[in-house]
Amino acid sequence: MTVHAALPSDFTSDEISYILEILDLFLNSIMLQALTHGVTLWAIFRSSTKNSSIVRYVLVFAIFMLYILATIELYKIWASLHYAFIDQGQNCYMAFVGLDGHSPMIVHHQLTIGIVAGISVLIADSSLIWRCWTVWGHQ
Repeated sequence: MTVHAALPSDFTSDEISYILEILDLFLNSIMLQALTHGVTLWAIFRSSTKNSSIVRYVLVFAIFMLYILATIELYKIWASLHYAFIDQGQNCYMAFVGLDGHSPMIVHHQLTIGIVAGISVLIADSSLIWRCWTVWGHQ
């Protein structure tokens, strides 16, 4: 098998299947995230509601900011996969090692994704609290 030739010879078949499953998981998750990112963009621009109240503008701004932050996260994950599969991916094992989280580039990407996730949670929770406050009559 060509997969076995690309890996060090001291790996068992269980370890090889684990490595391939992890790589498959990373690739499939980024493809699904990119697909849902595109569907979200389509849904945002497809909206035809013509309400010009301040509530709508605030919520549209919050959704737009969440979308921008999701785009940053998608870019960072895509760059991590590019680093692992293109820059470090001489074989399956090197791609797996490139994704393990110990390289400086992957650590930087994880830090950025964590900061983006924190800001996203702050925006989403703030908009939810504000929306509940306005629905319940400022009580």
